[in-house]
Amino acid sequence: MVDFIKCIWKAKDILENHLLTLGNFEEVLQTVEYHTGEIRYPITTTFDGMELGVSKRSAYLKNSIHKSFNIFSNGKEYNFNLFTYSNLCEQIDYINSRLPKDIREYPYITQLEFGINIPLDTTVRKIIRNNIVMHDLREVCSKRTFSGRGILKQFNRHDYSLKVYDKSAQYGLNSEIMRIEIKILKTRKLESMGVFSIGDLKNKDVLENLFNELMHRFKQLTIIDDYNEDDINDNDLTLLRIYSNPRYWQVDIKSKSGTTKARHRKKFDRILEKYNLLNIKAFLMSLMLDVHTYQIKN
Repeated sequence: MVDFIKCIWKAKDILENHLLTLGNFEEVLQTVEYHTGEIRYPITTTFDGMELGVSKRSAYLKNSIHKSFNIFSNGKEYNFNLFTYSNLCEQIDYINSRLPKDIREYPYITQLEFGINIPLDTTVRKIIRNNIVMHDLREVCSKRTFSGRGILKQFNRHDYSLKVYDKSAQYGLNSEIMRIEIKILKTRKLESMGVFSIGDLKNKDVLENLFNELMHRFKQLTIIDDYNEDDINDNDLTLLRIYSNPRYWQVDIKSKSGTTKARHRKKFDRILEKYNLLNIKAFLMSLMLDVHTYQIKN
């Protein structure tokens, strides 16, 4: 479901006046130059986890709608629970109620995260560490370990990033929860999926577009089941080891033709299918669909 968003308004005057009107927000912060007393931008405030601010040229709203809902509902900041469609709509309406009416539907949404929390009966960190190998045949861009308790793998691209991580370790939970999340970084991409304003996120067709984008990027992950080397013939085992290394795709055959790369990719896919090494990936995709279906219906 929708999590982090960042919205930008180029026409900032209405929002600046709203920020500075006494009674609209409990606390508003602004910088003052010590020697001259000059008041400078930015002007910022927070409400229920959302940050609202005005700079010299624009205004913005950002942070996690999911966490904001939990803060508003029970005073606690987290996003490891299910976040349903009705929860999302309720929080969007609340956020809009804190904004001036004249600008609610006219921001540029420049960043948006869409993610799924899936509960597992097995150890999340083991799957992420051992079985998730590459994304689109490229290596992991960043990795974190949550002080040794869990693991996060992030894959960065030009207009999005994909993260798979141990949500339970992040919050010190006893249960096993995997978080799969895409962060879309370009307004044009969001607009192509029907996301123009915050209100558009209440449209179920738009949410389906966002989920489909997450699934599309997830399918590009190389996720390989555990295997016994004795069960794989020597030639296939050699190829499996070669093809599982992102260096092969990004360095060794980088200069080869598209036809050559496609031929090797098909060989890789055939080996994974031949030895039935795609069960974890299929299982995770099935859980993602189940969780999304539940959230969108509730």
